[in-house]
Amino acid sequence: MNSYEEQVAEYLEEKGWRTINLSPDLFLFNKFDKDEKGLASALTEELGFAKVYCGVPDILAFKYVQGEEDWKYNILDYKFVEVKGRNDSLKLTQIKWMARYNDFDFEIAIVDAEDGIHFFQTDISRGEIL
Repeated sequence: MNSYEEQVAEYLEEKGWRTINLSPDLFLFNKFDKDEKGLASALTEELGFAKVYCGVPDILAFKYVQGEEDWKYNILDYKFVEVKGRNDSLKLTQIKWMARYNDFDFEIAIVDAEDGIHFFQTDISRGEIL
């Protein structure tokens, strides 16, 4: 995780979001400790996939509650966040990912040393993958 991603993750966690840093070609289960496999299972069920691919945003932020049983969790809300510096741009693989998974909440966080962090919601549902 680079310093911009760390800043955004810290900001989101201060606002009550749990965050995990995503890397392409990894299973979400690998992002959780052994005692949180129930949480990983609930999250993959909510998202509809367990493996993340090229173009996946930097951070998955989510809110959850634990059920009566230790292994049962309910996902309340989630969003994907792509982190960019002031002069960064989106890559084609990232745009394709946003188009393919346009049902998910997706935000771009732009980190600027002078202006702080700015979040922008995106909607590319009119896009088409050829």
